[in-house]
Amino acid sequence: MKMIVEFLSCFFNSNNHPKFLKSYGYYCLVLTTIIFFGKVLLFLVYHLKLFIMVNAQEWLDREYPKEERSKVEELVITGKGLEGELELKRLKKLERLNCSCNELENLVLKEFTDLKILSCSDKNIIIRNGKK
Repeated sequence: MKMIVEFLSCFFNSNNHPKFLKSYGYYCLVLTTIIFFGKVLLFLVYHLKLFIMVNAQEWLDREYPKEERSKVEELVITGKGLEGELELKRLKKLERLNCSCNELENLVLKEFTDLKILSCSDKNIIIRNGKK
């Protein structure tokens, strides 16, 4: 941390260069800048993706194509930032479903015969069996 503070201080006072810049020179400055801003960028990308909401049905269609859904036995979509309505159909072998920690408004369950565990701790979610 001390190195980062010294590094940043050289931008505000050009006469006061930190000790590590004198010993390693220009390449140390470039490398330190890349590492510092790379870590800042990774931090922002990681934390900003938590606030990006995704349409639930589009996500399901992309991650689980309709042709492959009949094989799925467990579906864990906890904390994926999903919002809106999610219609789960063609998941005939599904036994366990966890869709907690999203912003789902409607969960439509169709064609289920083996569903044993359903975990949905979203606020104000409506679960339907496919009929409106």
